[in-house]
Amino acid sequence: MNPLASGDLQQPVSPALEAVRAQLDALPSFKDDLQPMAKRIDQLLSRGHDLIKSAGPGVDTSQLDSELNKLGDAWNELKSRVTDRERKLDGALLGLGNYNDASKALLNWLEETEEMVNNQKPPSPDSKVVKAQLQGYDVILKHIDEKQSSVDGFVAMVDKVESLADGDVERNNLRDRADDIVRRYDDLVRVAHDRRNCLQETLELAEQWSDSLRPVVGWLDATERKLQELGSVPTDEDKLREQIDNQKMLQEEIDSQRPAFDDLVELCPRLAALVSNEDADDLESVLRTVVNRYDRLGTNAQACGMLLEEMAAGISMFLSNTEALKGWIDEAEQRIAQFDPIAVYPDALQEQSAALVVLAGDVAEQQVYVTEIIEEGRELCKHTSGDEAIALQGRLDSLRQRYSDLSKRTDEKLGEMEEALPLAEQYHDGHQAVVEWLDAIESDL
Repeated sequence: MNPLASGDLQQPVSPALEAVRAQLDALPSFKDDLQPMAKRIDQLLSRGHDLIKSAGPGVDTSQLDSELNKLGDAWNELKSRVTDRERKLDGALLGLGNYNDASKALLNWLEETEEMVNNQKPPSPDSKVVKAQLQGYDVILKHIDEKQSSVDGFVAMVDKVESLADGDVERNNLRDRADDIVRRYDDLVRVAHDRRNCLQETLELAEQWSDSLRPVVGWLDATERKLQELGSVPTDEDKLREQIDNQKMLQEEIDSQRPAFDDLVELCPRLAALVSNEDADDLESVLRTVVNRYDRLGTNAQACGMLLEEMAAGISMFLSNTEALKGWIDEAEQRIAQFDPIAVYPDALQEQSAALVVLAGDVAEQQVYVTEIIEEGRELCKHTSGDEAIALQGRLDSLRQRYSDLSKRTDEKLGEMEEALPLAEQYHDGHQAVVEWLDAIESDL
């Protein structure tokens, strides 16, 4: 930028009218030469701000931000010098009394400046970007305000020229032309200051939005992790009661955060009304996301509390039932052990068989009870994790295996007794026949 600035912009303003005209005529060409650079700088600044905007929380963007500020300041300084140059040339032209050239210069400046102001990009919702927009626009506004002296000088010139005019028509034409320039300039000043006020308001709202959104998102991340940890149900009743207390405290914390989200809901449409439609859609999308996360968090926390309360009652009953089942299996294993060895006498064997049938009936009746306990345990395993889930599953597997072994042993023992009973009767009948035969032989002898 310095070679450009040190050339046309640093030439002294000539005291000769034609030279001033030439300098003023050369200025648009110089400004045209700057247009490609303006686009490149706008692209660089836009990409730089996008990089800063997309950087993670832990990334240091201060150096990039500083370089962007330097580039923006240098570009603004160059535009300022161009505007200063134009203002000086306008003043010289007015000072030389060339009304037509002064009028043309003012009209050209008004047209260019009106177009520049009207073509400004909408304010950005990002506080860093809109701050840079505001800084750049302050330079434009400064030069618009400084143009007041040129307009006043032109009006004074019109007064002088008007006094030299012969007819009312000429004087009216001169006055209408001056009034039109003054009106357009006043409108430009008003629009420019309105734009500046809009940028300032956007900056304030964008900073509020950023300052409000950042801690809310961090809190959501942390609280969602806390709730996920609470979703793992311990099988220890004391630990479960402690977890229920923690859930209640978390629910209170979630409810206490409602005003922070209400503030975002109130702030979003105010900021969205000042930015582009695309940026407004992005803001509303961000708002919907965080509000939905908060509502879902509250719903899930309530569901977690209900689940923990239900599990507290269920675990107490489950532990009681598993202890009762374990005790029954212990007793049944002792009962079946009494059938070893199987009796050899029919009467005793029939008594054993009858007792075993009773035990087999008891085992069969427990099948539904065992199934219910296993299903309850599986459901409980879905809500717990880690070592507790492994221990609970091991406990269930042990009970199921012991019951299965007990049922199998009972069936096998029943089969053995069914086979042994006719053999015992045959043995008893044969033994009785032998005894009777021996008694008869002994009697004959």
